[in-house]
Amino acid sequence: MGYVTGWLDKWNRDEYLARRNIADSIQSSKALVNSAFLANSFGVNFCVPAGTKPEVIGDMLCTFLQQNPGVRDATGDDLMTTLIRGNYSCPVN
Repeated sequence: MGYVTGWLDKWNRDEYLARRNIADSIQSSKALVNSAFLANSFGVNFCVPAGTKPEVIGDMLCTFLQQNPGVRDATGDDLMTTLIRGNYSCPVN
């Protein structure tokens, strides 16, 4: 549960910094393009609803690992990214 909480905290902080960077780059078209390339290079866009409890995601992770024992040697970050992407992808506009 601690890892899940830390991962979510880090993701939220990174997302905040990325959004602030893009907002600060609007005055410079070159900086804005660089920010867009950086965002695209991550290739991950999550929409975890506000108020989602880490315990819920921790339970999902445990279930995911029980159902997919072959992935247990993956890194925690890869497991969380796969889990979150599969359950909380943003809607396509």
